[in-house]
Amino acid sequence: MFRYLLFVFLLSCAGRQRYAGPDLVSSESPCVDGTLVNMDQAGCEMVYFGYINSDQNTLKIRCTYSKKKNLWTQVSFYVIPNDYPLLHANWFQVCRDMFVTVYFDNQGMLISDD
Repeated sequence: MFRYLLFVFLLSCAGRQRYAGPDLVSSESPCVDGTLVNMDQAGCEMVYFGYINSDQNTLKIRCTYSKKKNLWTQVSFYVIPNDYPLLHANWFQVCRDMFVTVYFDNQGMLISDD
């Protein structure tokens, strides 16, 4: 049930010009909300949300359009429930809260200083 609510909350933010800030609809996960706010503040203008596996336990979040290149706009973030195993050993943990752990994958990323 939580994963469906999380996805609905995240999708409700995706269509806005600035999806974070005072109009952010909370997902009730500080890690997910913090990731979205950081992406927004780093210059991300469009966000992709989608599940990467058939059991829909791993949500992928990535910036699809930004004029700036930095960590928050160039990497893919993965949201996994705390009771679900890590899928890839090369993912780096961003944060963990009561519900989920957020990871990022920096494979193929080019970071520049803005």
